[in-house]
Amino acid sequence: MRGALVWALLSSSPLILLHLVPGSPPAFGEVWYVDDDAGGANDGSSWCDAYVYLQDALDAARNSGGSVAEIRVAQGTYTPDRGAAQIPGDQWATFELISGVAVRGGYAGCPAPDPEARDRLVYETILSGDLAGDDDTTLRGDSNCCYAEMRDTPGCDDPVCQEQVCLGIEGCCEDYWRRSCGNWAENVCCELCRPTRCENSLHVVTAIDVEPTTVLDGFTVTGGERHGASAYRGGGLSSQGGSPTITNCRFVENAPDAMFTFRGEPRITNCDFIDNGWYGLGSGRALYNLMNEVEIRNCRFIRNRGGALATEGSKPIVGCTFVQNTGYGGLYLGRGAPTISDCTFIGNEGKYGGGMLNSSGFPQLVNCAFYGNSASIFGGGLDTAGSVILINCVFSGNRAGGFVAYPGALPQPGWGGAVEQGLGSVLALGCTFVGNSAGYAGAMTGAGRADIAQCVFWENTCTQWNCGGAQVFGPAYFIEHSWIGGADPLFVDADGADDTVGTEDDNLRLSADSPLINAGDPDPPLVPYLDADGHERILCGRVDIGAYEFGIGDHNCNRVVELVDFAAWHTCMTGPDNGPFDACCEAFDFDASSIGDIDLKDFAGFQLTLTGP
Repeated sequence: MRGALVWALLSSSPLILLHLVPGSPPAFGEVWYVDDDAGGANDGSSWCDAYVYLQDALDAARNSGGSVAEIRVAQGTYTPDRGAAQIPGDQWATFELISGVAVRGGYAGCPAPDPEARDRLVYETILSGDLAGDDDTTLRGDSNCCYAEMRDTPGCDDPVCQEQVCLGIEGCCEDYWRRSCGNWAENVCCELCRPTRCENSLHVVTAIDVEPTTVLDGFTVTGGERHGASAYRGGGLSSQGGSPTITNCRFVENAPDAMFTFRGEPRITNCDFIDNGWYGLGSGRALYNLMNEVEIRNCRFIRNRGGALATEGSKPIVGCTFVQNTGYGGLYLGRGAPTISDCTFIGNEGKYGGGMLNSSGFPQLVNCAFYGNSASIFGGGLDTAGSVILINCVFSGNRAGGFVAYPGALPQPGWGGAVEQGLGSVLALGCTFVGNSAGYAGAMTGAGRADIAQCVFWENTCTQWNCGGAQVFGPAYFIEHSWIGGADPLFVDADGADDTVGTEDDNLRLSADSPLINAGDPDPPLVPYLDADGHERILCGRVDIGAYEFGIGDHNCNRVVELVDFAAWHTCMTGPDNGPFDACCEAFDFDASSIGDIDLKDFAGFQLTLTGP
């Protein structure tokens, strides 16, 4: 039931005031249980006496006076329109999180031998907005109102839908049926676009003004379909003014956004966002954060149709993966100065910044990798209008231009296969650019200032006549101690086992014969502390060029890890938490999680390097 005033005001159905639940709730119990197979008292007191409907547990917890700390939900599928206080088929019904209460899924439940056994994949707990149970994600409407784009003719082939769209966007009937027209049609002409999803929940889960102790953990959220009736975004989860913790969840086939957060400080960790977004022109983002500060860690964004992540603010984005997202590409940063570290962008596509578009922010990208991303105009890997710092980043096989990003668009020659820079500044330290391509400037180009040091540019190409430079081109670019084209830098395997540049198996570390080893600035004023593998940035006295430092395990700096190096091991090992060690021992500091301390964890890495895999 709608527990917040905003949902009551927006709903066209009457507001239900009674909280009716079967049985009696447990007396001030801290953990309550939900299992759609439970056949006992259905009072939530144990797994076999669990509530059958999650809504009943939420309603009872809401009326418990704050005594409930946690609700555990067994495997099964739960829709928000089911429960004593619900109206079956009500699109406005939503699982509204309760401030301070953790809701956790993925349990075996009753009558399993161990009801508390928990595995979110084996015991999948699904929160579904498919109220009719008829979703067919392969079935699309055949009207060109929703996903065709015609530059020659205004309007579309359905007069009723055309009228609704043109009331909102007049140019759709006066000019041509552009991207925004198709997006709006997705919103107001549901039957033409998604005929089996028009009755789905507008928001499967909501979080209104909740505290950080509010948790959603271990669920698959699917089938949310926010369209014309709702003023808010977020088909899977919509958070307004709250700071929930969302962890270990999967958001699959929600539209237009799988999750939308507004005015709060949510924390999102270890979540998957897969196949979200509208089918047509690609509207919405899998995760859309607006006017708030969101910390995002270890999340995966895969095949989302309207782009993966749109965010702003300065909290970190760490360890995330962006794969084959289309429409608006991988990551869009509106503003703020976050540190984006250890993130990977693979095969994303967009008009600007296939991997990432920085609109007006000041991010720092550390140890990030861009493989095979593409943009129809600017920045196959990264397009930045704000200022950006790149540290130990890899750009391989990205391209800009030469293809049509969406129906009706014209192909463009493209600028900056890896990075296109507007008027903001770029500082690039220890980065590797290999096999990128564009019409103009195969690797990197821009109108603003760029300071580049310890970077390698190799085998990047441009296709247009007088294209400015196959590797890097900019009127205010200052480059020092870098490798620009020329001889082979002798990477371990630049195109990987699949013999294709721009895929994740590319090994752009330096071989023992590489001319890039110890070729950087002998006294660099700015050097990243660690390389892209998390090892010491300077080994053997001088920094290498590129994202990876050669020499880990090579104590005597002869470019070979051998028994002579092992002889020095006992003099360098400090033991757990007993650092620091002498500078000559940096080659033995394998464990990136405990920099400055050489112990048996480091020995495991050294042994593998010494003997080979």
